[in-house]
Amino acid sequence: ACWALQFTPSVCLQAGTPEVHESGRQAPASPLGLLLEVEPSLRLFGGREALLERIRNGLSEQGLTAQIACAPVASGAWLLARHRDGLHAGTEARMQAQLAALPAGLLEQARPHLGALESIGARTLGDLCALPRAGLARRFGSALLSELDRAFGREPEAHRWFEAPSIFDARLELLADVAGTEAMLHAARRLIAVGVVSTPLVAAAGMVEAGKASAAGDRRTVAAHALGNAGAWWCFVRSWRDRRRGH
Repeated sequence: ACWALQFTPSVCLQAGTPEVHESGRQAPASPLGLLLEVEPSLRLFGGREALLERIRNGLSEQGLTAQIACAPVASGAWLLARHRDGLHAGTEARMQAQLAALPAGLLEQARPHLGALESIGARTLGDLCALPRAGLARRFGSALLSELDRAFGREPEAHRWFEAPSIFDARLELLADVAGTEAMLHAARRLIAVGVVSTPLVAAAGMVEAGKASAAGDRRTVAAHALGNAGAWWCFVRSWRDRRRGH
């Protein structure tokens, strides 16, 4: 999550819940992931494709793989990403069409009822949407209907945005015992470079977000966040420069 803040100040941790079947048996939890609100950052990074390429390259450098999808609604994008990598729904109409074809088992609230849903022919999200809403909520619970509505953008979503720690703290494992200061300085420069590279990107994304905020109070808050990151970046640069000079 900290690494993803270089692309947008709006990052949310997406945690899955264990699957519970009708028999009561608990299956492994759903995949964990990140939700990124990237619309304000697209121009900064040269468009959607360029941004996605940068994200994939960064994940690959860390030895990580991910399934990535884009959609106008966060819950919709999450379901698309879990279904298949590389799906992109640029409009709500396209997103709804893609979601309708997804298996109902992708909904956490549907998993305990998959047997009953299949018995009435409800195998996809589109099948669920075609059922009477009152009957669906009465038989399978209102939580299932709410999750379905959030995915299709019919119900507002509330996200708890990730906040980076106030103190920069990173570790770098050395390959062998180090007795001299030169090797230690080399490792220190690498750690400082992480802050030098990532902080201005977060600050710039924050300024873009500030320009799109509608309320004056929101603009001031986002601008203060961006300026704070800019100040942190200057401190990183000063520290990196002093170390380069041997201070």
